[in-house]
Amino acid sequence: MNKILSGFDDITLIPQHPSLQGRNECDISINILNEKYDFPLVISPMCTITTPEMIYGCYKNNIMITLHRYFNNAKEQYDYLYNGLENVMLCDNEFKLIYGIDKENKNKNLTKEQIDEINHIISKTYFAVGGIKKYKEWIDWLIKNNIKRYCVDMAHGDIDECINTCKYIKEQCPEAKIMSGNYALYEGVINNPYADLYRIGISCGSCCTTARNTGFGMPTFESLLDCRNRKENELIIADGGIKVNGDIVKSMAAYADLVMCGYLFAGTLSAGGMGYTDNFIKVDINKYNIDEIYYKSYCGMASKKAKSKIKMNGSIEGESGLVKCTGNLQDVINNIKENLKSALAYCGARNWHEFQSKVKYAYITSNACNEGKARLIHES
Repeated sequence: MNKILSGFDDITLIPQHPSLQGRNECDISINILNEKYDFPLVISPMCTITTPEMIYGCYKNNIMITLHRYFNNAKEQYDYLYNGLENVMLCDNEFKLIYGIDKENKNKNLTKEQIDEINHIISKTYFAVGGIKKYKEWIDWLIKNNIKRYCVDMAHGDIDECINTCKYIKEQCPEAKIMSGNYALYEGVINNPYADLYRIGISCGSCCTTARNTGFGMPTFESLLDCRNRKENELIIADGGIKVNGDIVKSMAAYADLVMCGYLFAGTLSAGGMGYTDNFIKVDINKYNIDEIYYKSYCGMASKKAKSKIKMNGSIEGESGLVKCTGNLQDVINNIKENLKSALAYCGARNWHEFQSKVKYAYITSNACNEGKARLIHES
């Protein structure tokens, strides 16, 4: 592939004359595998992202949900979500939801409606698993316990181990929905006919060091374009490099069906990272003024910190660090919602199908990219 590869910052979308009366005519929902989601988003299966609190918040907003695989066995993975959701049901606001159940609620019993909701959330969750060589017993336990959504989670999906894992799941559970990846090129999608959703993107995540440590990688934008002529049933998820809400829109312009986000949610109070002050002092948030939490910790799943949680060895291709605290999850989701509706309006499109047929983009210089960024010294 002898050509210049471009990333999200190398393009800009061009506003067009709309036939709309306003952005309220814009529908940002998406239909995927016979289900309607309110946003074309998926939360990333990362240990500091897919907390029960995050999963519950995204479920309530009808966003596709996953659960990471950094546990010791399948039962521990399942119990983490079930017990965590039990705790969520006993909380009445986001602060308590994240930082513990108050004493008044901890001995209350769940209602049948709450238990039914927990089971429904679990049924909607894509459980991340590894390759069949190590995860066969894990996968078998999940299948036995009626889990029908899987995320076959590998750094490089275009390998026989990933294909064989997807095949095994489909053979054992034909009704299973499988998310697979990651892939840099469309040929990887073609090679795996057993998956339903394909994560597209290698080396561009905010925590990822694959390109630096191995020399391999490809801008997510170009990987998406490589899949543009795929078959209708080959659904792709942009995964990696989503720094700002506009990158979600650019991913959709590059023919993504969904966009996976970790970084955009990592600073929310629902994320699993520890809190820090503006002086980088770690704090016990239960004993600290939440308005003064300035940073949250965030780690890539191939980082030394994440792998140490379950004593996993292998190539270190990720980092851990801090992101700015962005507050309540619901506020972040509301902002994404309004930005996506505004994006459709700028294109003069009422929905994503119309958007992808009408959108125009142009390549820009680094100076033009910088010109499009705010240049104020922020108060916060």
